[in-house]
Amino acid sequence: MAMAFQQLHKPPLLSAPLLLVCLLLLLPCRCSGSDLSPWRSSNENLTVSGAFYQLPGYLFLTNMSTCRTNWERVVGGLASYMKKNHPALDLSQKGWFFVRQHIVLSDPDRLHEASFSVSFTLSIYQPSNQTKAAKRSLVFALEPLYIPFDSWGMFTPPNWQVLGPSSSSNPTSVANDGAGSRVSVEIGTENDNGTLLHLGEIIWVQISIEPPAGNFSVPSKHSVWIDYDHVRHRMSVFIAAGEEAPPKPAHAIATKTLQITAKYVLPGLFSTMGQLLQVHTWNSTVDGLPNFGYSEGLPEKDVILYSVLGSAAATAITAVIAILYINSKYRRWKKEQDELAKIMQGIPGVPAHVDFTDIKKATKNFHETMKLGKGGFGAVYRCKLPAVASRTGGSMEVAVKKFIMRGVVEDRRYSDFLAEVSIINRLRHKNIVPLVGWSYNKGEPLLIYEYMTNGSLDQHVFRKGSACRQQQDDTCSLGQWHTRYIIARDIATGLHYVHHEHEPMVLHRDIKASNIMLDSGLRARLGDFGIACTVAIDRSSVTGIAGTWGYIAPDYAMSYKATRQTDIYAFGVLILEVVTGKKYGDVQPDDDHITDWIWRLHGEGKLLEAVDASLLAAAAGDDDNPPQEGEEGVADEARRLLLLGLACTNPNPCERLSMDQVLQVINKIRAPPDVPLEKPLFVWPPQDWRSRNSMYSTAGSNWDDGSLATSTVEVASASLERYPSSSATATRGHASVHS
Repeated sequence: MAMAFQQLHKPPLLSAPLLLVCLLLLLPCRCSGSDLSPWRSSNENLTVSGAFYQLPGYLFLTNMSTCRTNWERVVGGLASYMKKNHPALDLSQKGWFFVRQHIVLSDPDRLHEASFSVSFTLSIYQPSNQTKAAKRSLVFALEPLYIPFDSWGMFTPPNWQVLGPSSSSNPTSVANDGAGSRVSVEIGTENDNGTLLHLGEIIWVQISIEPPAGNFSVPSKHSVWIDYDHVRHRMSVFIAAGEEAPPKPAHAIATKTLQITAKYVLPGLFSTMGQLLQVHTWNSTVDGLPNFGYSEGLPEKDVILYSVLGSAAATAITAVIAILYINSKYRRWKKEQDELAKIMQGIPGVPAHVDFTDIKKATKNFHETMKLGKGGFGAVYRCKLPAVASRTGGSMEVAVKKFIMRGVVEDRRYSDFLAEVSIINRLRHKNIVPLVGWSYNKGEPLLIYEYMTNGSLDQHVFRKGSACRQQQDDTCSLGQWHTRYIIARDIATGLHYVHHEHEPMVLHRDIKASNIMLDSGLRARLGDFGIACTVAIDRSSVTGIAGTWGYIAPDYAMSYKATRQTDIYAFGVLILEVVTGKKYGDVQPDDDHITDWIWRLHGEGKLLEAVDASLLAAAAGDDDNPPQEGEEGVADEARRLLLLGLACTNPNPCERLSMDQVLQVINKIRAPPDVPLEKPLFVWPPQDWRSRNSMYSTAGSNWDDGSLATSTVEVASASLERYPSSSATATRGHASVHS
């Protein structure tokens, strides 16, 4: 079976080629005529000039988030913000404006670098409500880009809060502009760790202009030149005042030696909206780089022709590969189904195969209204199979378990499916939910069980509502003590069958109320053998923890070994839930667990206070309702089951009853067990572990002859530290715990 199972999981051969083609199609075109080329293959200088407020660019206001998607593309330039009632026309609002054209400073291999010069003119912004001349500041920045901006359309501006004099020790150069204003310039760099798209340092220049106090007659218009020499790795800033275009000064106000490591940068300005709208002209010139494009010398018509033919060929190849991939997937599914059918033939009893078409039709294509529940394995649907599909001579109500696990556990769906069907198909007992058959569709195996009319036990015991309770049918309600007592006996009978009567022995490993199903007569049956396992004749345990917290025995959590005793512990918890009507954790915080609560009542001589009050009330009756059963008889049987539950949940496995003894107690052949008034301490490893064959040999090998006594709560805490996740999908031989 293992060899056949491995053949079911070969990955499709065409998945890698398809992925490669997709990646190739995503690569940007490198033709010289394409605007998306990540570099420019030209010896000519690149110049961008014009009125600043008309340049297309990208605006970031300071109240925006710095997420990449929170930028606004300004096609018409800042002039579009001069329109009446524009929401961003707040002249005191600060923000960045980046010119759309990025600057290329080196070739891909950094064999050649480029110098550049940026110049712009501006006037000092004077708010209408301000009567005194004030200092105005503006920041010029070069934002490094990992890739050309236009190729991706995503960008995050630098955070000005981490730039500038407040956080740097760069010297500030101060000079007079020749017209009476005081000009200060600071050049700095800052590491940019904002996003993965940035590479290198942000280069920034802060320019501050302060007119003479109270003097508005001095020229407010200034020209700024920012030059970068790639040979000397020097940045220089020149400023001149004058209403007309003044000549560039011979000496720079500020210089700084630095090397721009980024291949691509985006120029931008930071200030208030009012000051940004007072920037008049813009000119940026970048040295041309040597030709290194891939399509040098090709005529434009040839470039267009090759681009069209290349796109068409790539589309055709992709379509062909997609068709081949789909065909290979269908062939793989067909092979998997054939392999599963062959494996099923080797399972004792040969489970019946049910055509998927019949299941799909019966479940209305697995409609939500037909769903009974879902779990880590997938989902369960209710449907009515026709006589032909059920092969029973008549239609049949069934529950369809669909294995649809995804992601990292996808390969386990076959192992879980085969393990469950190999166990459940062998079991033939009135207290076990019978398997009807199996099916398969497109990589999803399915198991078909006989439908249990009254659902699961937890829907009744824990007051979650059920169809029978909604019908107010007393014959269907678990409000009768006799019904609950029979259910307890049915569960014990089914568990005795898998532990002692069936060969090989089967450990359920997940006994709980939601896995006990009730048929039309409210007779209980063990269900969900998804994490059950068989035990070899010469063994008494299996390794690998599985089950649900609250039902896992302390010794199981410590040793990772499932035994009959660990199943009996879970059975004991379930019996206590059936009698009390409370879930294992539905107790006072001081009690932690239902066993602690009932053991405390037992020690106080108040054991019967744990019994579901509705059961005792129904047994006693009143003026309108005669007693259903003798109150004294109900109290005796309830006490019997409570003591049985405590005996089965003894923290120490050697002190628990066997299923033979459990049945004798329930059938009243044996007296109720003698349970100590105080809950015993959990002793680990067991005092007789060296003589108990190999059950605890692995877990106990690290201990000496001394025993460690601790409480169940401490053991549970230690177990939770080992398994911090409260819910996981069931696997064999690995940790698998549900909440």
